[in-house]
Amino acid sequence: MSSFFGLPLAVILIIVGVIVFIAAWIIHWLLLVLAIILVIVGIYLVVTGGFGL
Repeated sequence: MSSFFGLPLAVILIIVGVIVFIAAWIIHWLLLVLAIILVIVGIYLVVTGGFGL
């Protein structure tokens, strides 16, 4: 089995997979929060007549 940074390739792949999974989870939640904020701001602007609506 080949190694990378002195660790077996399988261990490196597992570590990188976990890091990518956590990053995807965090980005997913950030995008959901951003979407909620955009919808709330849009509703606020429609109700208050902001930006000429």
